[in-house]
Amino acid sequence: MVLVERAAGNLPLSPGRRPARLAAALALAAAACSPGGPEVPAAAATAPPPARNVLLVTIDTLRADHLGCYGYDRPTSPALDEFAAGSVLFEHAMSTSSWTLPAMASLMTSSLPSRHGCVELQQRLPAALETLGERLASAGFVCGAVTSNVFLSPHYGFDQGFSSYENILRGKQRAVGRRGRLTSGAITSDVVTDKAIAWLAAHAGGPDAPRWFLWVHYFDPHGDYVPHRGISEAFGRARALDAYDAEIAFTDQCLGQLLGDVDARGLLATTAVIVAADHGEEFLDHGQTGHRHTLYQEVVHVPLLVRAPGAPPARCAMGVSLVDVFPTALDVLGLPAAPEAAGRSLVPALRGGALRPQPAVAELTVGEKLREAAVVANDGKLVVDLLTGRSQLYDVAADPGEAHDLAPQRPEDVQRLSSLLIANLDAAAAGRVDGGAPVADDGVMQELRALGYLGGDGGGEPGGSGH
Repeated sequence: MVLVERAAGNLPLSPGRRPARLAAALALAAAACSPGGPEVPAAAATAPPPARNVLLVTIDTLRADHLGCYGYDRPTSPALDEFAAGSVLFEHAMSTSSWTLPAMASLMTSSLPSRHGCVELQQRLPAALETLGERLASAGFVCGAVTSNVFLSPHYGFDQGFSSYENILRGKQRAVGRRGRLTSGAITSDVVTDKAIAWLAAHAGGPDAPRWFLWVHYFDPHGDYVPHRGISEAFGRARALDAYDAEIAFTDQCLGQLLGDVDARGLLATTAVIVAADHGEEFLDHGQTGHRHTLYQEVVHVPLLVRAPGAPPARCAMGVSLVDVFPTALDVLGLPAAPEAAGRSLVPALRGGALRPQPAVAELTVGEKLREAAVVANDGKLVVDLLTGRSQLYDVAADPGEAHDLAPQRPEDVQRLSSLLIANLDAAAAGRVDGGAPVADDGVMQELRALGYLGGDGGGEPGGSGH
């Protein structure tokens, strides 16, 4: 296979049930973003005024297809659905990996994992890469963050540019779950919301307050799952999937409280709000549970919604990526573009126009080798196992569950998408930035050990889950 030979020979390897109603919605045609009618030509688009502030909300382990606004038929997301009704919803957003560290590094730097190098458990975000926080801080913004994942701790470099950065680690509020491991109940979305609201109260004051950027990361949809009184009963506990949906509903309730506070402060008229996820979760869709195992849609198809001043609500069918968040935030704030960004601004979609087509790429490195890579273009998805040479080709419009591998019947498409994937991986690897010494903090190592990461092949937590 050409891609395998090219990657193995020249790429620097890194250290390291969808409802039937969604089938039509997953078309990856180079389609427009529209409010239900015909596409508005870019030339006719009306530019909204720049936002004054930006609120970025990321939710851990959140599958797009488990949200009502993406077609799910269970009541997991009433607050987010209401938010989506006034936002531009990107139907086909793709993560750059299937676990937190590389995905969030990509979002914060607009670079693929082959460039930023955060691909193994102890790889920190390179100081040489400018983060969204650093860019906004240099523009005079007050930058704060409330996060809740060990990989988002300051030890991993995600605090670059933030004057206020709080990471709520499990070790501070330990709770023991099944198999004796810590549970996500040790980090609850209500605590994250309370701290985010407190930050807004302190920094998002009157008209003379400086412009601000607040990043809020919720963790609860990540396993282990714990019940939430008054919410979990509606979903049951018979399956892990039921408990997962209840965790989404709990987080959605807490997000609704945060968005309500932003609205009550009169900030929505001047604030861009971006909601995304780092990756999804597998429930035996392709024989696995958890994440950090594959690059199938259940782990790389993530929600992405943007509400900005003056931007009418719409749904965008063009494929987009987490690397697009950084340039979008700059553009919506009226700031100059970042020249080294791998993504492109999604602001044209906020203006009712068309986006420039761009392939979305995902990578998965396990055991110090780039194990899998995937590319989604406007007409298909190619997944390549770089260790075995197997290529899988899917028409995700007709086959959103990726049940039918078309690679044997369509070798020309395999070759074409292989070339596209090679070009993107080569470009990312050519700009590779040295991340420096690996994370070696005793507290972080204790967290990773408690979660089951330190030991074995590093493939994730015991039982098949990963961060």
